[in-house]
Amino acid sequence: MSGTEILLLIGLAILGYGLFYLLNIPTPAFLGPLILIYGASFLGFEGDTLSGTTVLLLQSLLGANIGVKVTREIFQQMKALKIPSLIMIGWTLLLSFGFGLVLMMAFDLDVATALLSAIPAGVSEMGILALALGGNAGIVIIFQLSRLMIAIVTFPIIVEKLTEKDKNQRKKQAWWEKIKGRGQRISHSLKKSLSIQWPGIEIFSYFTTVGIGIAGALLGTWMKIPAGALMGAFFLTGSSVIAGIPLKAPTPLMRIVMQMGIAIMLALNMMNSPMESMKVMLLPTLGFSAVVFIGVYFLYHLLRKVTQWDPVTCLLAAAPVGLTPMSILAYEYAERPMEVVLLHMTRVLVGKLIVIPVIISLLV
Repeated sequence: MSGTEILLLIGLAILGYGLFYLLNIPTPAFLGPLILIYGASFLGFEGDTLSGTTVLLLQSLLGANIGVKVTREIFQQMKALKIPSLIMIGWTLLLSFGFGLVLMMAFDLDVATALLSAIPAGVSEMGILALALGGNAGIVIIFQLSRLMIAIVTFPIIVEKLTEKDKNQRKKQAWWEKIKGRGQRISHSLKKSLSIQWPGIEIFSYFTTVGIGIAGALLGTWMKIPAGALMGAFFLTGSSVIAGIPLKAPTPLMRIVMQMGIAIMLALNMMNSPMESMKVMLLPTLGFSAVVFIGVYFLYHLLRKVTQWDPVTCLLAAAPVGLTPMSILAYEYAERPMEVVLLHMTRVLVGKLIVIPVIISLLV
């Protein structure tokens, strides 16, 4: 890849992030670059896939970012939410293996592509796993992205209907005022980033987190485990946190750079994937998403009946998408945002500890 292509990719990634941030779209550092760079392919842009070293580094950062959240406190809090957690575990397994089997039988998809498309999880994580496991990352991203976009568009509207918070406690803002406010925040962040300050001894905790993630990635790769880099980084970082090693979660800037890098990697891979296979799956994706959200409706009512939580908490906990966008909405609207985060973490752990190991065992 030439220097000009690299600069163009970085420029598109930054532009996509800035645009999606201004529009208040969740996970802008991932979705903005992914959509803008892939969209550039229709205008004639072509790019080679990233090098193996870069891919390994991105997988290790993503694995460490997830693993550092797995604390002893998380498991203790999940015990307190025993019934909702069991419901979430059952729902995740049913969706992953039940619908995954349907996708394999109906559309002749391979195991990795089918299960990673069905599991309710984050787009970036499932996309990078599809690459590592030899699946079709384009199809996986289409399935995951369709659910995410439906949730992004519909859930805020439903939440507005379920709560009087916006009507009674917050002043309505015009859309241009919201964009102006986010623009001012970008300007403030840029000024703050230019005033370089030595982070002190905490910097060693960040380096330790990244170092353990890379060590886990190298170990998983050396053991020739499918998706070994991502899974190795996740397990070694998570084990280190549970063992009591004081690790720091990546800073917001680190996460932004990581998400932009993953978006670039997946967009380039989609460019180099057969377009026909993705086109064929567009209609089934919409049908599949519709069935999933019908299931979400029943899960919402089940959580309401069992927990007696407020409607917004149950709705956001039932969402079949990644942790980050629902956490943002939960802390904005839900009466029990921590419960939303914990149930989504339960789903993340089910994917990491059960679904993905099953995929790996079937591929070995």
